Amino acid sequence: MGRSVDTNLYCDNEKKQGLLRAKVDRKNKLVLCEYAQILRIKLQCDKRDEKLCQKANDGCLRLKNIMARGLSLNHASLVDKQLNCYYSLEQDQKLK
Repeated sequence: MGRSVDTNLYCDNEKKQGLLRAKVDRKNKLVLCEYAQILRIKLQCDKRDEKLCQKANDGCLRLKNIMARGLSLNHASLVDKQLNCYYSLEQDQKLK
């Protein structure tokens, strides 16, 4: 049996900004931390994602918790059955 690891806590401790997500590479036994300064998500609102597309801001905030943990939500819109979410580092967090 393996052990339980809080990958988000591990990546948060790396002291880098703009954490998108953390995941485990079971094959190589590594924790992978993905970072970015900007993330744009465009999601077609089909049956699978219906709940995310009811209210643009709420849907983008739910996606933020999954895909853009260390970024701030800057824009949320729903146009022609497409959810548009734009995230970035806050001005005072920008990497140099």
